[in-house]
Amino acid sequence: MTERIDLMDKDWLQALPVPTVTVATPVSGGDVNQAWHLQTQDGQDYFLLVQPGQPGSFYDGEVAGLRAFADADVLAPRVVAQGTIARDGFLLLTYLTSGRGSQRDLGRLVARLHAHRSPNGKFGFDQPYAGTSISFANRWVDSWIHLFVEVINCTLNHGTKRNNRVLSRRNN
Repeated sequence: MTERIDLMDKDWLQALPVPTVTVATPVSGGDVNQAWHLQTQDGQDYFLLVQPGQPGSFYDGEVAGLRAFADADVLAPRVVAQGTIARDGFLLLTYLTSGRGSQRDLGRLVARLHAHRSPNGKFGFDQPYAGTSISFANRWVDSWIHLFVEVINCTLNHGTKRNNRVLSRRNN
């Protein structure tokens, strides 16, 4: 075991549904979750997201989105497990190594995802989107344009409210 694993509780790691974790390295870059690159005794790599004090259901939307990616055969981490350990929600994913891709390949992946038909033949999603800077309720609609306008309006309204708060602070 390396000293990096000491940054995370060993008992917590042992509760994960994978072979013994030998290395747990913090991953930076996000602002919502604690993130870890895990390596196990059998040589497997995993990506672990932890949301302290939240139930595992915190990740329901993320899991639904990743499963939609899998259904559309889009390259993305696959869900290994989701749950709660010691009052902390977690999402355990396959680990993808970072690299450089082309904009053309990214465009093809996005096109493949958007070409995939929903089971009900409509546009949208059945899970709300909750980000750090914006959240909105998703729903199924008959028209792609209707969905696009809803999402854009939500985004613009959020930006307007945020800008008004900033302006209000400047004027006071």
